[in-house]
Amino acid sequence: MRKKNIALLGAVSLGLMALVGGTWAAWTQELTAGNEFRTANYSTKLEEKFQSPDDWQPGVETEKNVWLSNPGEVPVLTKAVVSQSWVRREDVLAVTEPGGSPSPVKPLKGESYPLTLGGDDGYAALIGFNTSAVSVLRQGLQGDGVSLLGLPIADSFEDAAGGWLLLDETPDENGSWTFYYVGVVEPKGRTPHLIESVTMNPKAGNTVLGKKTEYIKHEDTYEQVTIDLVNPEPGYDSATYTLTVSMTTVQATRDAVIDVFAGGGRARSEATEQILVQYLADNIAGTGIFTSDRTGKSLRFNESGGTMEYTVKGAGSGTEDGSWFMSFTDMVPGGTYIDEMTIENHSRKNFDVFMQVVPRNQDTVLKDDLLKLITMKVYYNDQKIYDGTAMGAIDPESNNMQEERPLGYYAAGSSGKIRVELQLSKDLTLDGETVYYNDGSGVPVELSGTTSEYMGVLTKIDWKFMVQERSDGRRPGGGGGGGGSTTTITPDPVPTTTLTTIDGEEVPLALIPDEDVPLMGMLPQTGDEQPILLAAALLVLSGTMMIFLVVIRRRRRRES
Repeated sequence: MRKKNIALLGAVSLGLMALVGGTWAAWTQELTAGNEFRTANYSTKLEEKFQSPDDWQPGVETEKNVWLSNPGEVPVLTKAVVSQSWVRREDVLAVTEPGGSPSPVKPLKGESYPLTLGGDDGYAALIGFNTSAVSVLRQGLQGDGVSLLGLPIADSFEDAAGGWLLLDETPDENGSWTFYYVGVVEPKGRTPHLIESVTMNPKAGNTVLGKKTEYIKHEDTYEQVTIDLVNPEPGYDSATYTLTVSMTTVQATRDAVIDVFAGGGRARSEATEQILVQYLADNIAGTGIFTSDRTGKSLRFNESGGTMEYTVKGAGSGTEDGSWFMSFTDMVPGGTYIDEMTIENHSRKNFDVFMQVVPRNQDTVLKDDLLKLITMKVYYNDQKIYDGTAMGAIDPESNNMQEERPLGYYAAGSSGKIRVELQLSKDLTLDGETVYYNDGSGVPVELSGTTSEYMGVLTKIDWKFMVQERSDGRRPGGGGGGGGSTTTITPDPVPTTTLTTIDGEEVPLALIPDEDVPLMGMLPQTGDEQPILLAAALLVLSGTMMIFLVVIRRRRRRES
């Protein structure tokens, strides 16, 4: 009799366990998004059209066109430093005393000439600046209301828009002038010519102007002596003239312009230069903050089909073509990139939502290291939940998005928002320096490439979104984490009489046939995903039923 009652209890318990096992799942749905980051191809080129003359003579003009082109993908600002030098190529020998031996005349071989001639004769080399696109600021004039370089005069920075501006036409101690381009050089664009020609000043003379013959009387004879007539000013023969133009470019972002276009000029122009740099940063360059041009990004749970889908205005969904959330393929050093996405529950179901950053197996270490050079801040409903690198993990304990991160509970019709801010390290340059990464230990770690090797590199990482359906409709009361869904089970009532029904006939409980009861099959095994609380509830329920049946059995004995 006892075994038959247990058999009934076992059948009821087994049915309940099967019901629980059939409704339990780790995740209701998952969606993985591939996000792309690529540094822009930063490339600028100083170009010129020039052929050096073999025998340059005073008064001869030589064509020399100089400009900057931008074959890359990044808008840039630029400034140019123009410097010149005269250097004696070989000694010029002259006899300066009757009866003397030839000796070199200063400047000697390898020594420099002065850049200007004596008096008001101007520069030994006359640079033909492009006067249609080059001007000098009025307060930087060297003369009294007149440009000694022959440049148009600008009364303000705005007057020089779209052209080159010289702040001070008095050269510095190195004989150099600095010109700023007051505009942006767009990708595939170029600046106007800065220089168009150079001419040796017609007033530049030779070292030896001629010869003079004298007769020196001796006691009985006269001696004919020839000496060289040497120019009292340095002669520009047997010399090499070098005109050097160097340009510095920087991405057209405010902070980069301020960082790179630092001042350092002479006392007269330093303050003006700082004002100009600030003007370029505030009025010509951009803010350096870029938002995604793909709008309306939404991760939504739809009523039709009960699916989780990604949508974005003007693009396909779920494709790795730059249309997915947080995909930027034109990143510049120091630039900040912002993207937003809403999470919307358009169904009548209730969900818990989780997310996770999943690194990829990429073909080069360089691509993984680039992720470490991109800082990432993640905000959920305007609360910062992560501050680290695009790898998604800094501190495994407190700052790690490579583990499942709960975002929140979404009742039917509710919504939330994720905002991500990325910044590519402003230390990346074209100079090929070694790159280091601070992993939080305080000791810089050398990365796999140099600064220039990261230009144009495409790297990727996955963001994984997961949802769990909540059939009870209640907001979770505990902390975050994975966990399972909660299912409320209402079992059939336990028989309250001595009869039960089998195949439509009432049968006494005592007559249920003996059978093997697979109790071990009902016990949870190691690794099972059934909730412990539900299992405990089943045990309590089973115990209650056993007591109930024992009570019935004793009552029947007393009645008999």
